[in-house]
Amino acid sequence: MQWRLTVENGVAGLHFHNKTVRFPTAVAEEVRYMAEQGAERTCGNAIPGDLDEAGRKTLVRTLLSEGFLALR
Repeated sequence: MQWRLTVENGVAGLHFHNKTVRFPTAVAEEVRYMAEQGAERTCGNAIPGDLDEAGRKTLVRTLLSEGFLALR
């Protein structure tokens, strides 16, 4: 899947499938990590950065519900 991550005006935008999912810029690197790794090659606990467990779960849940990640 082709995707692009932008960071502008305090918002990180993950662009894919003609849509954009917005996140706070504070989690831009965590979003980039998940986008690069994909659900098949990593898990929420492996996300680097300062997110706590609840934040990592929220990030993964958001990416799943928006259709960026899929479980197999």
